Amino acid sequence: MSEEYADQLNELKNVNQRESGLFKRVFRDGENDLVLWYTEGGPLVGFQLTIGDIAVTYVEGRLTINAIDFCEKDNLAPVLRDSVKVPQERILRYIEENGALLEPEVKAYLVAVIQTGSPPASSA
Repeated sequence: MSEEYADQLNELKNVNQRESGLFKRVFRDGENDLVLWYTEGGPLVGFQLTIGDIAVTYVEGRLTINAIDFCEKDNLAPVLRDSVKVPQERILRYIEENGALLEPEVKAYLVAVIQTGSPPASSA
């Protein structure tokens, strides 16, 4: 990976595909990640974007933003906690600044869901 894209969401290859009927793509920028869910052979249907201590999730037509509890005290896997209020601009700025390697239609999907709670009409 070139230094120019070190802070960008880069796609991981060879991601396990365990969910029947879904295809998953995973991106990481070092500390944060983005998981995209597609119907098998079909359109993008949801995502989870983690930025620091928040998780932005869109699945089954519902957008949620939760705090992440990293459970460091108990050395357990991270857990989603209560819903939190996060300025929309923070999430959109992150996508703009770190999504240079994402396809334009993926960025449009993310932005539309963050701004309106629904994907763009062309991908619904």
